[in-house]
Amino acid sequence: RQVKNPTPVFTPQEGESTSLFCLKLMAKADGFSFGFDFAVYVAFACAAGKRRRLPPVLRRRAIDALLQGMLFYYDPVTNSVRRSVFDLAKDCGLTTISPNGSVSAGKATKALKFLDEILGFIVYTPGSYPSVSFTPVLFEAFNLFPQTLAEARLAGEGAGCIQGECP
Repeated sequence: RQVKNPTPVFTPQEGESTSLFCLKLMAKADGFSFGFDFAVYVAFACAAGKRRRLPPVLRRRAIDALLQGMLFYYDPVTNSVRRSVFDLAKDCGLTTISPNGSVSAGKATKALKFLDEILGFIVYTPGSYPSVSFTPVLFEAFNLFPQTLAEARLAGEGAGCIQGECP
């Protein structure tokens, strides 16, 4: 069965901007779920018994769009994504509308659970106020040195970032 949006793409809201560090991360994450490194991480998950095979193409496209969105709204000082999961799903084109008019972010939730439970790239905390934070495994997957992340955090603190609000 085909989904409503088979090619989701992250589009930031008008007037939103991000740091140069986040833009560099986004460049590294472009097409990540279709690359060799992603296949290796999934193979390790298969060997550990967490997964049987590579996710379907539509799920990998959703993962790519969500990664772009999460990295765009990433705050290195607090190590969290400064966007709600529902708004992130809307920005990526991953929401669906049921016949009775309710809006769902089910595709985004499934992709986030895969990144959390199977690969360990993020910590996804569902609930009334769902949150997303990154683990060191994600930065290793993007070949990012820990010193680079520490420098980005110091630069954010030096710029006066308080609770995700950066100038």
